[in-house]
Amino acid sequence: MQRHHQSCPSTSLAGTGRTAPGHRVRRIGIVVGDLLFLALVGAVSMAAMHMAHMTEWGFAVEVAIGMVVAMLVQIILAWLAAPLLGSIETMAPSMLVAMIAPMTICLLHGSGCELTWSGALLIGAASGVLASSLLAVYGASCRRWAFSEGRKIGGPHT
Repeated sequence: MQRHHQSCPSTSLAGTGRTAPGHRVRRIGIVVGDLLFLALVGAVSMAAMHMAHMTEWGFAVEVAIGMVVAMLVQIILAWLAAPLLGSIETMAPSMLVAMIAPMTICLLHGSGCELTWSGALLIGAASGVLASSLLAVYGASCRRWAFSEGRKIGGPHT
């Protein structure tokens, strides 16, 4: 008896292994939503850090205030986007973007380079797009691994 491995039986057409047309549109919508969400988180967290660095209260204080504000903004945005994109799917990647992206301003500020508002927002959005791209590559790698492991378990005829 052969075992057929399907990662999500509700989205494949009866026994063909192809996905239903509505599933493809939904998946594209989720990918675009994730991309825009991470770009927004990157831009807003960079704006928070840029605003903190404009206070001129000392580098350590500016970094601390900027990170606190960036993480608070990230938590609020992830909480608001969770019903649309999923809670863990928004919280984990956006947390990384909101922690790593603002450090670019700290690095540039520490080296004597001052960014404009548009430059900070652009770099923040670009960091969100980069994070979304890396997440997509990682997801594809995980799916490829899971498919290959499923074939090993199911035998040569799956």
